[in-house]
Amino acid sequence: MKILFVCNQGKHRSRTSAELWKQKHSNDKVHHIGIFVEENPKKWFDWADRIYVMEDYQYNKLLEIDDSMRTFGKITILDIEDIYNYYNSKLIKVLIEKLSL
Repeated sequence: MKILFVCNQGKHRSRTSAELWKQKHSNDKVHHIGIFVEENPKKWFDWADRIYVMEDYQYNKLLEIDDSMRTFGKITILDIEDIYNYYNSKLIKVLIEKLSL
C-alpha cells in the first residue's frame, strides 16, 4: 500500500506520521508532503492509495488542487492541530491513537 501524509510544511506532523507508519507497516511505501511547499502535490495524490491530512484546511486545499479527490474515498482527516514539533511525544501519542498504530 502507498500511504501519503499531508500537513502544511511537511516538517513536523506529516514527517512524524510517516516515520511512525513505516515502523509499524514496513511493507508499505510511505511519503509525506507539505501542501504549501510541494511543487507538484497532485503527483503524490495520484500516487497514493491512502491519504491522511492533518486538518480540514489541508483537505480543502487538496480539493482546490484536484476536486476529483472528493469522490475517491481515500482521504482521512486526522484533526491534529499545528501545535507540535517534529517527533513530539504528545504528537506521537495522538498519532498512535488516531492511526491505530
